[in-house]
Amino acid sequence: MAAQQLPDKDPGDTVDFPIDFSPLLASSEQISSVMWTVPAGLTNVLEEIDGTGKFAILWLSGGTAGVCYRITASVVTDASPQARTFERDFILKVKEI
Repeated sequence: MAAQQLPDKDPGDTVDFPIDFSPLLASSEQISSVMWTVPAGLTNVLEEIDGTGKFAILWLSGGTAGVCYRITASVVTDASPQARTFERDFILKVKEI
């Protein structure tokens, strides 16, 4: 699967990127943990899961204008009897806005 494009980010902004995993989850299933892989040059400010358990949210700052970064989200669900895992890649372009 190709990496999904995130909205562009200005180097001076600190912004959140909520990623909707609900299309992958069963109706009663939720994300129990998320781990983000963020390349050097960006600052991972905060990682969280929203109150519904369907969105993984990453807050980022920094970056260099003109550079595209590949970010990976790895989520684990609360599915029973066996937790499921999903990994998705995202491209973030940093530019002066």
